[in-house]
Amino acid sequence: MQAKLYFDLQQKIQEWVDEHCEENEWPGIFVGNETIEHMTKAASSVFDACLEAEEYCRKNGCLEE
Repeated sequence: MQAKLYFDLQQKIQEWVDEHCEENEWPGIFVGNETIEHMTKAASSVFDACLEAEEYCRKNGCLEE
């Protein structure tokens, strides 16, 4: 994932936590100092895996152009 996308994703995750962390639906957990970074890394890894799978499929003729 490109750096700008990563940064923007991290900002959005932080906004989401800030917006919802005091709602009744939020589980009774505390968000640690590095939780947002861990969540961003996890989402970025999924995104990168999707890109890798698509590149593999394109190289091996699995996708129709």
